[in-house]
Amino acid sequence: MRRVAVLLFAALSLGACVMVKEPIGTTVGYRNDPALEGRWTGNDDKSGSGDLQVTTNSDRAMSVTVTDTNAGTGEQDHLAMTLTTVKLGHNRYMNISDVRGDKPDDSYPSSLPLLYRSDGRTLSLYALDEKAVQAAIKSGKIEGDVTITDYYTTVSITAKGPALDAYMAKDDAAKLFKPFVVLHRP
Repeated sequence: MRRVAVLLFAALSLGACVMVKEPIGTTVGYRNDPALEGRWTGNDDKSGSGDLQVTTNSDRAMSVTVTDTNAGTGEQDHLAMTLTTVKLGHNRYMNISDVRGDKPDDSYPSSLPLLYRSDGRTLSLYALDEKAVQAAIKSGKIEGDVTITDYYTTVSITAKGPALDAYMAKDDAAKLFKPFVVLHRP
């Protein structure tokens, strides 16, 4: 579970492997998903355990606190985030933004979009797959940029709100995502 905080923090701090110019769902508006509210946990015998606490705000955004406990040392890491949720077609998305001082941190160019599925007891999160997004951009399915240098590849979805949301509403959009982490109700 420790990887949740580490991966989310790294993705937000470093801009993630796939950048998205605009959050998913800007054209339809965000509605809190009550199925996400509450506590979610995960355990990993090697790295430790973690909790994800989701609370609803009145502004159609949700607050998330991640607490990871190191299995070996018992040390805890904490990460605060804000998330918005939206349903487009059959797909449910969340846009996660880092929080500094109880406010979203505007120093990042975008939020981290995740596809999610929940059955009430299990929450499965899926992150954008760099290779799948790169292929979708190259084939013209979604507007974006792929920059390849000697040291790294930068993949950016640049589609504006209406085009982005229209594509993300398609069933095929789920193919752009790969498994990230699975959490459970305690």
